[in-house]
Amino acid sequence: MTTSPAAATRPIIEAFADLWCPFAYVGLLAAQRVIEELALPVDLVLRSWPLELVNGEPLAEAKTHANAVALRASVAPENFTGIDQWSFPVSTLQGLELAAQATKQHGSLGTALSMALRVALFEEGRDIGDLSVLQSIAQGFGVTFHEGDIELVRADLADGQAHGVKGSPHFFCGELDMFCPTLDLTRDQSGHLQVQLMMERLRDFMRSCQTS
Repeated sequence: MTTSPAAATRPIIEAFADLWCPFAYVGLLAAQRVIEELALPVDLVLRSWPLELVNGEPLAEAKTHANAVALRASVAPENFTGIDQWSFPVSTLQGLELAAQATKQHGSLGTALSMALRVALFEEGRDIGDLSVLQSIAQGFGVTFHEGDIELVRADLADGQAHGVKGSPHFFCGELDMFCPTLDLTRDQSGHLQVQLMMERLRDFMRSCQTS
């Protein structure tokens, strides 16, 4: 990843996450809002955490949809506008490849493109496993997508495993780390997802990153 001398002095928050994880989508949007709200001099860089490799199988569409619906109903009413008519991808590995290629050019480019992929899935209902969709998004950011560059994703996975990533999303900043700082997730006796937004916990973590 290339950075300017000025950018190199700024703390970097790395977030390991998968593209089709609705909890990561909410958490990353919140992290971006907090950085802007508090004018924090930090850079958010997104890394691949490919759940289909971690779990040995892709995410189940029905469960992912149910989780997204629960998030929309509880803490993110303005989001997930495209999930009821979406084209759920069979894989996010190619999308993660594209994001990793953009991140290799520059962290901020990778972050912007990664978030655009999530918007395409969760807000526009587009199939981010479709090569034509990926090419269209890549072109919008001036990125040439080299299909089959899975080693960048595997490298992120290995790095995340070495860091002790617990799931999607897991944030790291220097010696600090926190798994899913934005959300407190539990299930009631009937198995229904209960979600609480933990914005002050997220703000505390982000503030701490300035001095880590």
